[in-house]
Formats: sequence, structure tokens, C-alpha cells
Amino acid sequence: MHCVCVCRLLVDALGDWLYKSWMNKVLSALKHCCGRALRQQLQHQSRLVDLLTQVAEKIRTADKNKRKRLKIVSFFADGQPCRLPLDPAVVVKDVDIEVNSINVFNSNAAPVEVSFITADPLGQKYSLICKTGDNLRQDMLVLQIVRLLDRIWRQEGLDMRMVTYRCISTGRDQGLVEVVRDAVTLAKIHQEWGLSGALREDTLEKWFHMRNKTKEDYEKVMRVFSTRLLL
Repeated sequence: MHCVCVCRLLVDALGDWLYKSWMNKVLSALKHCCGRALRQQLQHQSRLVDLLTQVAEKIRTADKNKRKRLKIVSFFADGQPCRLPLDPAVVVKDVDIEVNSINVFNSNAAPVEVSFITADPLGQKYSLICKTGDNLRQDMLVLQIVRLLDRIWRQEGLDMRMVTYRCISTGRDQGLVEVVRDAVTLAKIHQEWGLSGALREDTLEKWFHMRNKTKEDYEKVMRVFSTRLLL
């Protein structure tokens, strides 16, 4: 698994002209030593990443009215599963047909959300966001620091209730981001209450009350939320 992640990072580093020659030599040596099966797996992953990037770029530059009609060409037509570059431990076998029309977020970069069906019959669907026109290297660094801090805090018996997600840069101004399951954005909460203008101070409080009917549940969720705000 670590070899797969290292290969993806080396491929991303090829975009840096200063170190391109050196990184290319390291990547070639790694592919030579990793064996035929893993090389084929890496090539399969690269094709998946290229496809996702092409679709995301087309959607980003397309007219907003046409975005919903753009769909991913069947990558799994040959029946061959693929390990996700974002999380090599996850093997996917198809795109979720229930969300065949790609979910496009309303932002300038127009990131694309794609849901995959995992090869594990007991596994859950895996959703990720493909972004183009945005450098994710800083995001990767920040998330690594947060995970490191969380590990240190837990070793000291301090649980800050951190929830992190996977993020990987797959090239210059492009990358993949894990979708956090059951997460709700502030924008969605704001929209759910039908409010306009800036986010009001009592919006979150009302939303927490709506989702947590009892006093005990409300106090518990507020403690968790307040703990995370300390960061």
C-alpha cells in the first residue's frame, strides 16, 4: 500500500521542473523493483485518475446548464477492479449507477463528486471529489500535521474528536479528496433554514437543537463541537 502512495506522489512531483529528472529516476527504479503485478495496478490507477481529471476539467469549463448531463465513460467495462489512488486499501469495481449523473459543486472550481461501488460485498460505497484548477499540496501538508497532532494528543490521553479526510495531489493543480460520510456544510445548514445574507450566530444553535431533541443529547453534541473549536 505504501508503495502505491509513494508512486502517486512521485508522479505528482514530476510536474516540478527543478526535480523532474531526479524524481523520474526514482520512479523508474521503484517500478522496476515493485514487480509486474503492482506495475499493472499502478497503470490501471493512472488511467482512472486521467479519466476523472478529464471529466472534471470538461465539467469545469462547460456551461453550467450542461454540467449535469456529462457522465463518466464506463471505466470498469472490462470487469477489472481498481485500487483507489486516494486510498489503496479500497478496491472499487464500478461507478454507482444510482448517481450516474455526476454531482457538481457550485463553486468557481466546480469540483466533481463521484461515488464508487467497492469490491467488498460488505463494504460501503466510497465517494471522492476530483478537483482541477486547485493546488492540493498545501491541503495534504495541513492534514498530515493535523493527523500527527491528533496522534500525539491521543497518546497523552486527550481526545479532541478530530475527523480528518484523505487528500492527494495527482498532478499540477489537480487532485482527489475523500468525501466525509454524513458531513454537513455550514452552507447547507444556512440554506436549510432558508436564511439569506451572512451566517447568523444563532443558526448553528437552532440546527443543533433541531437534531438533538433531549437536553442530554444537545449538551453532549455542544461539548464535542466546542472541543473542536478550541483548535
